[in-house]
Amino acid sequence: MGKNLHNSIRPFWEKALNGHTNVARWKLTQHSTEYIYSITPNKFTGEIIIHATDEYIYGLTHYINRPNILVTGSMIYLARPEAVYTDEVAECANNEDISIGVFGEIMGALHIQNHASWQIKKRKERAEEKKNVGTI
Repeated sequence: MGKNLHNSIRPFWEKALNGHTNVARWKLTQHSTEYIYSITPNKFTGEIIIHATDEYIYGLTHYINRPNILVTGSMIYLARPEAVYTDEVAECANNEDISIGVFGEIMGALHIQNHASWQIKKRKERAEEKKNVGTI
């Protein structure tokens, strides 16, 4: 983790935030080792804290060691287009009302006040498959 995003990531991300219909304003917060964004939504009150990380494979260790500023209602944006995270990480994040995802997932989740409960179709299908294992 840390401030080593590819130099094309921040301009792309920030342009997307500027054009998002539910982002009234955003700012890059002062953090010594991470890219942390504070988002003010248009459609509901409150602030959303987003951690932009460059991890290629975001595992449980990364989640456990996330910046302390990430609390209930925050998001973890996996800024590499090829980044992946495990279902275990998604479940832990969901249990703490924290969203995690790549670009499209985070952009979609920004439309929803209770964004941590929102899941992309692929993740919903995997969760359903896990539930149905062993049932007739």
